[in-house]
Amino acid sequence: MNGSEHVFVSQAFTNLQVSPELDERLDIQKSTRAASRYLRELYSEFGDWPLALAAYNAGADRVAATFTRTTRRDFDYSGAFLRLPIETQRYVPAVLTAIEVIKGRNQATWRPAISTNVYATTGVKD
Repeated sequence: MNGSEHVFVSQAFTNLQVSPELDERLDIQKSTRAASRYLRELYSEFGDWPLALAAYNAGADRVAATFTRTTRRDFDYSGAFLRLPIETQRYVPAVLTAIEVIKGRNQATWRPAISTNVYATTGVKD
């Protein structure tokens, strides 16, 4: 991965028109489609939904740099996970848990296989 790939990935959002008269970022449907395209691009790049979510939150370059220092490329690897910003450590489990709740699995929780208290503010129950 190199910087130019991440510039391409973020092109999903540059297709939204922004001018003094019109800001398509405020259009719920267009901005949601752009975000979906961006997440799909990140998934194609990282091959893992939790990593794609981490890249969406913290930036693809940061996630790529964090995980190139390890031999594993998944979000469960505690060493790399803990090098991500705390916001991202909380964001990914919160989003994945919200998806499970929406699917009707009210007691579902998703957590990487680490022993840390980064979930204290996510609202995820033990």
